[in-house]
Amino acid sequence: MAQVHVTTWLQTYQGLVPRAYLDRLDVDDIGRRWRDRLAPGSNRLTWVAEEDGGIVAYASAGPEREGGQEFAQELYGIYVAPLWQARGLGRGLVHSLAGQLDASAGLLVWALKQNSAARGFYEHLGGRWVREHELELDEFRLLEVAYGWEATADLLR
Repeated sequence: MAQVHVTTWLQTYQGLVPRAYLDRLDVDDIGRRWRDRLAPGSNRLTWVAEEDGGIVAYASAGPEREGGQEFAQELYGIYVAPLWQARGLGRGLVHSLAGQLDASAGLLVWALKQNSAARGFYEHLGGRWVREHELELDEFRLLEVAYGWEATADLLR
């Protein structure tokens, strides 16, 4: 999962995120964070797609992190290794996760404002623009936009 994360960030965010941040991405560090996130008792759901025994994509969701009232759940991220993109894996993972979440509760996802591919993906899945905020990545500040579904079941239609 950590390798998919780093590879995807290096491809997807080049030109959107400062190079200095991308240069500091570390597979071992991200792997440690994922072990903590997936530890027993975690309230995070994570689905993976595998090919030949290796993970090629993953998506993760759980409680909404900002404590908003409208959306109780959040899609934390979808990462598909570059060679596996545009094959329906992202959509399949999102639908699988959505099927495990509370169907009547709202779902929120964040994307960098300049990431037109991600924004188009969420719009294609029926997400509506909700709000934006500033994201801090170390010393860098970027704009993120949120897309939402009033009920997770709306995502499955």
